[in-house]
Amino acid sequence: MGVLISVENIMPLLILIVIGFVLRRQDIVGDGVGSGISKLLMQVALPAAVFLAIYRYLRFDIFQGLFTGFILVALAITIWFAAAYLWCRLASVRRGRRGVLLNIFANPNVVFVGMPVCTALLGDQSVLYFLVFFIWNNISTWILGECFLLQDQMEQDRYANKRRLRVKNFLSPPLLGLICGSIWIAAGIALPPLCEKTLSLLAAMVTPLSLLYIGIILAESGLKSIRFDGDLAAAVIGRLVAAPLIMYFVLFFGESLIGSLGRMQFNTYMIMSALPVMAVLPILSNEFHGDTPFATAAVTVTTVFFLFSLTVVIAFLGL
Repeated sequence: MGVLISVENIMPLLILIVIGFVLRRQDIVGDGVGSGISKLLMQVALPAAVFLAIYRYLRFDIFQGLFTGFILVALAITIWFAAAYLWCRLASVRRGRRGVLLNIFANPNVVFVGMPVCTALLGDQSVLYFLVFFIWNNISTWILGECFLLQDQMEQDRYANKRRLRVKNFLSPPLLGLICGSIWIAAGIALPPLCEKTLSLLAAMVTPLSLLYIGIILAESGLKSIRFDGDLAAAVIGRLVAAPLIMYFVLFFGESLIGSLGRMQFNTYMIMSALPVMAVLPILSNEFHGDTPFATAAVTVTTVFFLFSLTVVIAFLGL
């Protein structure tokens, strides 16, 4: 049952990647389409999606009674970043790829894969615990993840004006969407229905356009660009194997030190830790001049292998 649910959630993503690949291969879309999609997502759709997600899901009262989970999820994500950073140093990962690899380890596809999988496997009771992970995932992606990509970009360009680059790129449109959404919620202002509907339509573009973009990049760089070198192998193992193991040990030892989570909360965090790479990573990589083909390959490969990793997690949890 769990395997069928994972297939149902993953196959549409893979189909959209294939459609993007075919469209570019057959020259139905031209050379500038990929760049246009990237700009549309980064400057319009993603800020709208982040703002709307914060507005709909973030409620400060959810922290009550969830202190243990909130702390342990933050600790697990911190260790993910630390493990990726350590690998980058030990394996001498080249500049332009380091920031991407850090994001691969620490930032899974929470909303568009994680939420439907969790609700299908665990029921609506898991949504509250999903929100805890969702909050940290936003912080991890739009603050920490962007910081590492920006740092990688500045290290590549020795002659860049670092101060100007920091101001220009760190306050990216998605991050501004996160900040504005948080302020809006804190102010307690209701969003007018017209605005919410408009933002919903813009947000709905994020996943399909991101996946089409991945297919376009794969077509332009060629399938041979998906090479299982040490970095890609580390990315896949880190996201689908190491991340769930780290989460398990953090939760296991954290429960004995801080307090019990309960079975539902434990299972939710374990499933969220085993998700594939976020679909928008190639867009972010392109924006910060990172290794976009590598990011594209990582999203594609982890999405495919997620079917196997989730099966293992489901069996381990006894679902």
